[in-house]
Formats: sequence, structure tokens, C-alpha cells
Amino acid sequence: MKTITITLFITILLSSCQSKGDHTFPLLDNEERDKIYTSVSEIPVTKPKSLKPRPKRVIIRGLGDFNQSVLEQVESNIEEFYGYDCIIESPVQTNPEMYSSNGNSLEITNCIPQLRRDGVKMIYITNENLVAGDMELRGGTTYRSNTVILESGRYNKKTILHEIGHTLGLEHCNNMNCLMAIYNDDYDVNDFCENCKKLIKTDEELY
Repeated sequence: MKTITITLFITILLSSCQSKGDHTFPLLDNEERDKIYTSVSEIPVTKPKSLKPRPKRVIIRGLGDFNQSVLEQVESNIEEFYGYDCIIESPVQTNPEMYSSNGNSLEITNCIPQLRRDGVKMIYITNENLVAGDMELRGGTTYRSNTVILESGRYNKKTILHEIGHTLGLEHCNNMNCLMAIYNDDYDVNDFCENCKKLIKTDEELY
């Protein structure tokens, strides 16, 4: 296509010069013209450089009541497992719209729309009770969301690695030795199963 385009341009240019009586470009016979076409087609074409992927960065913030030490531990867990560059930012105060109807628990579906930040993985950590409807949660996210909320507790490391897995397109797994399994507290789990590893998507593929 590039050769045809350049060739057409030269043909038009020659025809234009001839029609205007401009003899700067002499008339060429077919053999000479073929030589020009050949030399043009051999000009190397530089391919554009591929776009660099976005930095793998995670922002961690306290939400409402929280412990700074937990934020720092979660930061270490994420950096070690995922290799993300984590930054702890200033905490966020809760507001009445974030709570469930009884006002006693943070309702995750109310929180995430207020806390999300486009194009950035956001992790919020709280000591307050976290729910989704009538379900008690250790942590959670919503479909195709880059925002995670973690209720601080005994299983912080397993929970945060699991929830970030959801942000990478993973669903719950039936393999009890996989981080994406649920109800597997009695299992010593430190990684995704091989099947889940194959299903992991990059942020560029998902969002």
C-alpha cells in the first residue's frame, strides 16, 4: 500500500509538470520509470515504537477508623506479591452516604462510587464493619472496578491479594489451594493456581 501511494504521487507529479510545460523533470521512458518505482519501494519504513504500558501503581488510603501499621503491612504484601509501586496517601473520612441503611456498617456498593479514581488501583483499609447487603465482608470490590476496600482483620494478606485478583479479571476458584478460592482458611495458600494464572488480564486489557 505504501509503495502504491508513493508511486501514484510521483506519477501525478510528473504528469502535472508535463501539463504545465515545466521541463525541470524530463519525460521518462518505461524502463527509467521502473527504476524510480523500484528505488522508492526499497526505502525502509520505520515502524512506530509500541506504547509503553502504564506504571503498575497502587494507592493505599485509610478509610474512616484505621491503623497506620496495617496500611504499611498491606503495602509490603502488595509490593512483594504483585510488584506494584505502592503509595500511601492521606486518609479519607467516611460520610453518611457510605453506610448501610441501619448506619452501622460500610456498604461497599455505596462506598466504591465515591472512592474510585479512574485509571488507578485504589486500596482503602478500614477497621469498620464492611458489608454488601446482608453479607459480612473481609474485603471486596465491584465488577470491573479498580477499587478495593479491606476490613482489617486476621487474614489481611490473603484477602487483599484475593481482591486485587478480582481487579485483574479473576473470578472465584474451586481449587482450595488457590488465592481465588473462598472458605479456604484452613489451607496454607500463597499463590494463584496455574489455571487462574493463565486467566489474569492486564489493566490495559480490562479497562
